[in-house]
Amino acid sequence: MEEAHLVTMDKYGRVRLPKNMVRKLKTRRFLAKRLENGILLVPITEKNLEELFDSIEVDIDPRVFAEGYEALKKTVLGREP
Repeated sequence: MEEAHLVTMDKYGRVRLPKNMVRKLKTRRFLAKRLENGILLVPITEKNLEELFDSIEVDIDPRVFAEGYEALKKTVLGREP
């Protein structure tokens, strides 16, 4: 659903967006892209890194874990310890 509002810029270059528009976006960070005839604001959402826990399974010999971080890193990257 498209929504349009008339906004103004103050002398410091700040633009205030309507509260109801910002709430729907659920972010306060934007990528500002200058276009030929305007500015495009693209919302940037924060990724919750906890959502990635247990999202990848790897089959690694438990002995590699016991050898330490460098051995584990070499195994995961495809280089034998």
